[in-house]
Amino acid sequence: MLSEREKIDLITQISLDLNEAKDIDHLLERILTNVRKFYSADAGSIYLRDGDNLKFSYTQNDTL
Repeated sequence: MLSEREKIDLITQISLDLNEAKDIDHLLERILTNVRKFYSADAGSIYLRDGDNLKFSYTQNDTL
């Protein structure tokens, strides 16, 4: 479990990543990684809208 300080540091890092973004793929991977750390999640996914559908665009899983 993260301390409050570590959570603030992760939110700050996500903010910096957003401001420095030049490559959307790299940005979304970094956001997914940091959000997983924030919630102590084993896995996470980002879906992007494709017309009326959602598709897996970024997936991370530590146990597979």
